[in-house]
Amino acid sequence: MLILQKYWWWIVGLVALIISGLGRVDSSILPSTAQMYCQQNSDAGTQFCAAYKVIGFWIAGLASYGGAIEAAITAIATAFIAYFTYTLKEATARLWDAGERQLELATKTAERQLRAYVYVESVEMTPPDLAGPSKAHLTIKNVGQTPGYGVVHLGRMLIQDFPSLIPLPELDEAGPTSRSDVPPSGILIKTLAGKRPLTLDERARITNGTAALYVYGEIRYRDAFGQDRWTRYRLMRGGNVGVSPTTMTTTEEGNESN
Repeated sequence: MLILQKYWWWIVGLVALIISGLGRVDSSILPSTAQMYCQQNSDAGTQFCAAYKVIGFWIAGLASYGGAIEAAITAIATAFIAYFTYTLKEATARLWDAGERQLELATKTAERQLRAYVYVESVEMTPPDLAGPSKAHLTIKNVGQTPGYGVVHLGRMLIQDFPSLIPLPELDEAGPTSRSDVPPSGILIKTLAGKRPLTLDERARITNGTAALYVYGEIRYRDAFGQDRWTRYRLMRGGNVGVSPTTMTTTEEGNESN
């Protein structure tokens, strides 16, 4: 069954070719019915002669309808050509669509592999014992393979209850900013500082986990493909992660990028 489904157009074409050949038989070359009967009756016998006569009538009938058969063959061939053209068009369209999707996928893959990725690589806190105004020294690094253009950093440091029932305040969009281009493996050092020293009560609450010191912000830049990118980060000290002498811990939320 599968073979017939695969080659049925070839079978139809072969049958059409045979019928077309029969349709072109010239009836003038066929002997008369009487001649056929007499010759075969004398040479071969009645039974064979009758069979030959039937075949002769059949061929003669096909010849008489040769024009109609040729017209039918022409119609079948035209339909076959139309169907073949349609299937060829559909196959070409599918091939084109597949090529376009493959090209788009390859382009996006190349961008993901080659674009800039600017992240906070590390942070160092001073002073280690929370005495004095706290400072967070951020090392921002481009870990991608192409430059990050117009890199801007917005950041903030504050103390808040833990766990907190209110979200952290929005970043100050109107604050002073500077733009830098960061090459592959290039770094920027940014420092965020508290506005005042922590009180003894605040230091005690950070230590016992009822408060946390947060450092959070956003890095904005443009990659080599002209796409605007951003990286948001959020770090904490205290709360449920304790107090490390010089480092901070990434929070469960607030760390994402595009």
